[in-house]
Amino acid sequence: MLLLATSHVGNNLFLTPAIHLLKKNRPAATLGVVAMSGRGSAVFEGNPDIDKVHTVYCRMQLWRLAKNYSVVIGLHHDVAMRYLRGL
Repeated sequence: MLLLATSHVGNNLFLTPAIHLLKKNRPAATLGVVAMSGRGSAVFEGNPDIDKVHTVYCRMQLWRLAKNYSVVIGLHHDVAMRYLRGL
């Protein structure tokens, strides 16, 4: 499962409880998180609920990455719509 976050540190901090809840309810799921900036992805480093943290800077990078996951969930609606449109 690939979780799409934002580039903003504050927004990503608020997403961590949702990520924990997903992992708690789907413990066998492999969770990857993608953020749109290095600072945004740094929030997730070391989080025990996350298996892999990715940083992408453009839509094409995200599309290539998303092909490796069976499910892609946009945790922040505005960012998800902008980056996932056309996928």
